[in-house]
Amino acid sequence: MQTIAEFVENEQVFRIVKELEIDYSQGYYFCAPKEGID
Repeated sequence: MQTIAEFVENEQVFRIVKELEIDYSQGYYFCAPKEGID
């Protein structure tokens, strides 16, 4: 089973995610949301 961490908003949280060996992460730390194209 693979795991995903959501709401990774800063480097401190990202380091914890890495220590926990979580497979994937997403959040504002990597990229802010983009507007959709209509």
